[in-house]
Amino acid sequence: DGGTVSGPSAARFGMRYNLDISMDEFVDVFSVKAKRKEHINILEGQAFLLWLRWVVRTRSHHCSRTVVLVDSAVWLGACSKGRSSSGLNRLLRKAAALTLGA
Repeated sequence: DGGTVSGPSAARFGMRYNLDISMDEFVDVFSVKAKRKEHINILEGQAFLLWLRWVVRTRSHHCSRTVVLVDSAVWLGACSKGRSSSGLNRLLRKAAALTLGA
C-alpha cells in the first residue's frame, strides 16, 4: 500500500479513511517526465505544485473543493507541519503563494 503509518506517529496524520475505489476508477490527468534527477521527495513536491497550478488556472475548479490523494509521508508531513528541509520549504512557499492567490 505504499507504506501505511501505524502506532503513535499515525495520530499526527489524522484519521485514516478507507475509500471504496478501485484502481480502474483512477485516470491520469497529466504525466510529465522529470527535467533533471532530483531527490524523490523534491520530485513529488514538484508534481504537487504542477497539480496545484493546474487546479488554480482551470476556471471550472474555482469556487469548488478539490481532493488530492498524497501517498508521500514526507510531503504530507511537510505540508501539515509547515517545516522541512530547505528544498521542501521552497516548494511549500510556492504552494502557499498559489493557494493565497487563488
